[in-house]
Amino acid sequence: MAPSVSVQLEESVRALAAAKDRVADEGPEAFEAFRKAVTQASRGREAPPAKLLGPLECKEEVINFLVALHASKKMYRRQIVAVMSVLMHERPWLETLLQIEGLKERLPEDLRTIVEDELKNPPEVEAEEPEEPEEPEARLRDESPSAWMRLAGGSSAGQAPLFTAGEPGRDAAGRFRRPARSMTWEVSMQASLSLLRAMSTPLLDDGMVYRTSSWKEKLVDEMIKVRDLPEPEDGELERRLNATELTLLGIGACIGAGVFVLTGAEARIAGPSVAVSFLLAGISSIFNGLCFAELATRLPVSGSAYLYVYCMFGELPALMLVVNQLVDYHIGAATLARSLVAYVAEAMSQVGFPFHECISGCQPFESMPWVDLSLGAPLVLAFVAMVVSRGAETNAVVTSFVTLVKIAVVIVVILVGYQRMQVQYLQPFFPYGVSATIQSAATLSYAFIGYDVIANAAEECQDPARDLPRAMIYALMTCAVLYVCVCLVLCGMQTFATIDTSAPVSTSFQLQGMEWVVSIVDVGSFAGMLTGLLAGVYGQSRIYFAMSRDGLAPAMLQGASTCAWWCGLVAALLAAFFDVKSLAAFLNIGVLLSYAMTAASVLLINTCCKTRERPMMFLAACLSGVLSMGGLTGMLGGAGLLALFVFAYCTCNYKCGPPSTFKCPGTPIIPLIALCANVYLMCHLKSLAWIRLLVVSLLVFMVHSSAVCLGVLDPKKDRRLERSVQQLAVARAGLQRLGFSAVDTDGAIDAFAVLNRAVLWIIQSPEKEDDEVLARMDDKEKVLEFLADFHDRKPKHRSRVTALCVRLMEFDSWREALDSASPSISATLHAMTGLAAAPPASVAVNVETAAELAASRGCVGAIYIRVIRGKGLASGNANPFVRVAVGSKVQRTESCEDEVSPCWDAAPFVFEVPKEDAEVTLDVISGDITGDRHVGSAKFLLSDVQAAAAPRMVSTPLSGGGGLEYEVLFRPALAKAESAGYNDKRGTGSVLAGLTAAVWDMDAAEVQDASSWIVSGAGKASSRVPSQRGLICPAGHAIDKRKEGMSWRQSFIHGDTKLCDVCRREIARAETRWRCFHHCDFNVCQGCYEAKKDAT
Repeated sequence: MAPSVSVQLEESVRALAAAKDRVADEGPEAFEAFRKAVTQASRGREAPPAKLLGPLECKEEVINFLVALHASKKMYRRQIVAVMSVLMHERPWLETLLQIEGLKERLPEDLRTIVEDELKNPPEVEAEEPEEPEEPEARLRDESPSAWMRLAGGSSAGQAPLFTAGEPGRDAAGRFRRPARSMTWEVSMQASLSLLRAMSTPLLDDGMVYRTSSWKEKLVDEMIKVRDLPEPEDGELERRLNATELTLLGIGACIGAGVFVLTGAEARIAGPSVAVSFLLAGISSIFNGLCFAELATRLPVSGSAYLYVYCMFGELPALMLVVNQLVDYHIGAATLARSLVAYVAEAMSQVGFPFHECISGCQPFESMPWVDLSLGAPLVLAFVAMVVSRGAETNAVVTSFVTLVKIAVVIVVILVGYQRMQVQYLQPFFPYGVSATIQSAATLSYAFIGYDVIANAAEECQDPARDLPRAMIYALMTCAVLYVCVCLVLCGMQTFATIDTSAPVSTSFQLQGMEWVVSIVDVGSFAGMLTGLLAGVYGQSRIYFAMSRDGLAPAMLQGASTCAWWCGLVAALLAAFFDVKSLAAFLNIGVLLSYAMTAASVLLINTCCKTRERPMMFLAACLSGVLSMGGLTGMLGGAGLLALFVFAYCTCNYKCGPPSTFKCPGTPIIPLIALCANVYLMCHLKSLAWIRLLVVSLLVFMVHSSAVCLGVLDPKKDRRLERSVQQLAVARAGLQRLGFSAVDTDGAIDAFAVLNRAVLWIIQSPEKEDDEVLARMDDKEKVLEFLADFHDRKPKHRSRVTALCVRLMEFDSWREALDSASPSISATLHAMTGLAAAPPASVAVNVETAAELAASRGCVGAIYIRVIRGKGLASGNANPFVRVAVGSKVQRTESCEDEVSPCWDAAPFVFEVPKEDAEVTLDVISGDITGDRHVGSAKFLLSDVQAAAAPRMVSTPLSGGGGLEYEVLFRPALAKAESAGYNDKRGTGSVLAGLTAAVWDMDAAEVQDASSWIVSGAGKASSRVPSQRGLICPAGHAIDKRKEGMSWRQSFIHGDTKLCDVCRREIARAETRWRCFHHCDFNVCQGCYEAKKDAT
């Protein structure tokens, strides 16, 4: 039998106390046992949490252990925060933490926030008094979710129910009393807020803390389990689409044949003001597009609304949403294919083609009128699936061409119709008032549906942060302008009361006697339906691809091309056997629901909350609006109050997103407007659409619950592990092909992207088996050498390389590999990850030796510059960095997040100065997502810098405002050689003498004596000019692996010194090597051997 919770707690606490001095090694295992014990205790099955956690001993040791583990193991921080939230809720633990001297000030921000919240609202001490009936909120806090429903209907404690939704009864007069239709808004809000407080218990083990049985607990955990936020490196598809292709893709999805049809029906309702209706609908769609743009740039992988809801609300809401969305997409694709084929069949009938009825549709069975066969629709969908399956580039080319044809047709209609317009037809502009215009705007909003396909292309966009927002806004604005112009032209050619509702544009031009324009309109309608199909099937395929990657769709759909064929097959089956046009009443509710949930996701992702219950909190707030409505129209009355509540909640906890991503302007106002607008449109749909939504959602819930209880979803973890292993093997093979070198730029970028993606997948996985896969990887030292080389060659990727190295250093095996790597690689990676302070190079030796080396190339000396910080820079300059230029040599610092007073912890730069009147320029540049922007600069001449023994601090104003502080030191050429008492005109003696002094620690006299026999075997100095970036060897050479052969080698002069190949070749002239008589385990060249032997 399993031990009790109290025994588990005591054993785990003793294990933590024993492992307090070995947190890095034994800490994770001990913490895992303690976390599980605390989880069981917080559920209160055996006893109240206060009685289990309060009496525990060693509280101080446990708190110190958790703080230390939080600092050393990043992957456990989320679980540590959850455990600390439970412990700090108990008064003895909070008092113990406060008694530890200085601990509160040293706590990380997330842990300090928990302590401060508990101090504001400390738990009350229980009094020894008779129990009184609990308040609804207290019962909600301790009971399971079913208690909320019991509270809603009343209890046996004599309390009245919060609302009357129970069984019908009779009043005092004996008359039949009908049940209350709905609860009031105030009471529903009270119940929902009580539910919010009931959910405030911290999250443990990725689930809600409820008093439920095991299968119920597992079911609830799976329902609300959210997906980890993806990184740009998580994408598996090639990024090939630019902003222009994305814009045309969005225009093709939005503007279909409806531009020539829908305008007529709405012009009858609103008159010429239908143009204003289109404008209002376009503004509403732009608000939705801004929400999609922010989430697509922050989560730049495929999936669109499904991915956003999965990350914000959980797995079950995402499944319900995506299935309803896919139902709309599949039926819509089948309807478009049928309409397109009908268009072609009508054209064939005009030329006398005999089989046009079989192509468009026919009913072969009288007993089954719901069967309507079509031969042409499956062929059209097969063609579309073939185009989409060829890849994003092929689909973009075809879609862009057809979209341009459609835009050209619309422009021709506008230009030709403008010549036939008459101003009197546009008066009065608002014949039925503003209310008719607004009502028409709600209907016309459906004309813009489809722009979310741009968000589905986020994984294949070249630069999501820049291109996706632009494409979204450009596409919607273009569609709005074209719609408005077509409406004005149509209403200006005839009175709005005589506009035909079935084919308004074609009929209007026929009345004008312009049959050739009607033919052009037919071409535009055909192009509009074709682009709608191409964009729709493309978007569906990327949604299936994202679901398969998350394990919520069959494994056979893990390829993008396979998903395209699958989408084409489903739509072709529907279009081949059924007249899906009759299902139009069921459509659009899934798409509108996805738009509403996307706006809600923007609110949630920009809201600060310590626990993972915030999706459920938001749903509970929405529940108050649902409970208060008597019917669908009742939601319209409560939507304003619901928006007010959500607005207050989000503004009090609003936070800024990453600086490198697009931010929806006006958050949370614009997302709230988009949310309310989509709910408003959903309420105007027919009741059949709502019934379909409820039926499909119920089926998804039943299937998902059954799969969870039966363990059908568990293979998803094995699939993720298999995928991680496969990606890691691909990354290692790519590095092997490159020889673990970053010389091949394109190959190195691709190999690094695959490696980074594989490591991210493994680290984000909660399974320990995934971590072991990364720990068992071979050639760790070579991989680290590649990362150091790639970091030096690619400044744009340095932040990603640093982040990857930090993640790898969380594993002990990779730390050991770092310790066993060469000193240069180890020093570079230590400086990158901040694991330990790399031994700084001597400034004086570096500058002096660099000045000596400059003499052999005719330079006047070397200059040392170290950028320190900026002061009072103009705000709004994101990620500023400093670019230092001396002549044609340019170096730059890393970016800094501080915009006003940035501090650059940069290594010093050493430049060779080509001439005495050289100019030194320090430019401060803002690395914004829109491109580098100049902030300010400072310049000085070399003649203004006096030679000195130590660097001096300089503070100078910038041209763009503010100031800059830096250190500067100039050393003329041959300064060290003259001070040492020798001067070798060839340059080789000075270099090698400086090398000898640095390696053997000789004084000036010994250097002069030793230089004679070293120079005799040195040969001719290398004419190569190595870079001064990075670490510098004792001879003044820096690591620069862009030059062939520049790598660190073991010195044959002294065992603990590393020399670059330039120094090694300068000294070792002869190829014959002899065993050194002084250090028997190193080699020395023959010339050095004989010289040293004679001297001895």
